[in-house]
Parts: sequence; structure tokens; C-alpha cells
Amino acid sequence: MITLLRREFTVELPLEMAWQHLARVEQWPSWAKHIKQVEVQPPGEFGLGSTGRMRLTNGLKPAWTVTEFNPYRNWKWVGGFLLLTVYYDHQLRNSPRHRPSSRLWLKREASACRS
Repeated sequence: MITLLRREFTVELPLEMAWQHLARVEQWPSWAKHIKQVEVQPPGEFGLGSTGRMRLTNGLKPAWTVTEFNPYRNWKWVGGFLLLTVYYDHQLRNSPRHRPSSRLWLKREASACRS
């Protein structure tokens, strides 16, 4: 598998508040300007087995399925993007240096062409 992206951010919120904000996936377009819309199924609480589709500003509409979900720690989803199978890992931890803040890790990996 190839790592396509790894980003780390510090957010000035306690872990619980940062998680609650990040887990509202349908609201991501309010702060992630490259995302126009997010649809999650089933409606309501996001979790293991949830599926979704994003509509990006470039017109692409990647779909994904949550394959791992550990509240207040991480979730992973897998989906297709162009010709790749892409694995997204979203992790959140307390920041050891700047409490009460949290560190967010986003990792995007891809496997070979989709079948």
C-alpha cells in the first residue's frame, strides 16, 4: 500500500469536543472548502458500517464505508477514488504538550487499481 497523504493538526479543544465536531461528517462542508456535500447512511449517528458519498468541488463523488470505529479515538473508511481503492484513517488523541487541545491525524493510503 502507498501512503498518499499524512497530515497532523492541533485543535484547541478538549478531545471529547474535537471528536464530536469531527464525527459530524455531514457538516464537513462548513469547514472543508473542497467538499460541497456529504451524505451518510443510515441517517443519524455515524459509526461502524455507515456508508457515505461526498460531492467535491471538482465534481468527483467518492463513496466510502466505515470499516473501523472506536469512539473518541479513531475511525477508518475505505472507498474508491478514480482507479484506486483508498483507505482513510482519522485519529484523534490528547495533545501531550498543549492541554486542553487535541492532535488530529489524517492518513490516506491507496492500493493498486480497483477491480
